[in-house]
Amino acid sequence: RGSNMVHRCPATLGILRATTVVFVVSLSIHGQTSLRDLARKNGILYGCAVGSAFWSDQSYKSLIARECNVIVSENDMKFNAIEPQRGQFNWQKVNDLLAFCQQNDIKLRGHTFVWHQAVPNWLANGTFNRQEMLSIMKTHIDSLAGHCKGKIIEWDVVNEAIDDGNGNALRSSVWKDRIGNDYIDSAFVYARRADPNALLFYND
Repeated sequence: RGSNMVHRCPATLGILRATTVVFVVSLSIHGQTSLRDLARKNGILYGCAVGSAFWSDQSYKSLIARECNVIVSENDMKFNAIEPQRGQFNWQKVNDLLAFCQQNDIKLRGHTFVWHQAVPNWLANGTFNRQEMLSIMKTHIDSLAGHCKGKIIEWDVVNEAIDDGNGNALRSSVWKDRIGNDYIDSAFVYARRADPNALLFYND
């Protein structure tokens, strides 16, 4: 669900935190090199999603710094975290993530510009028409991508747009319902213009 991590595929970035800990303990017991070093020697990216524990557990941060060469934010780069009130942006945790990655030579994957969940109340409860929604989407992507430009290797542009329960092609969301099916196309166009050098993914 957007937080899996290993290699460089859209639905990638995979070993669960608990499994990672088991692997790390096993490597430590046998005195072997870190997973980060093993991944680098084999030319791959290895990492995990970072959530609430990242902000409250220093030992977890140290574990990530030692074992990972790429991370993805679980929730702190989503729309409701970035712009809880329209026009009021909260960059603190994004800045902290960027600083942590720079200090520890870790790459950062951006997650996610457009999703049916994690939508701020002002957007979910608004009565915006198609053009207003496209403008809101563009402003959000421009703001987040612009803030992180040159520091993010890749972005999940659209997350979980496919309906996985009712047999429809695309799931109902504020984006699909108010813009139309082409909201996905627009999101990728805006993302490419905002950050021409980053890899762009659809994630599911």
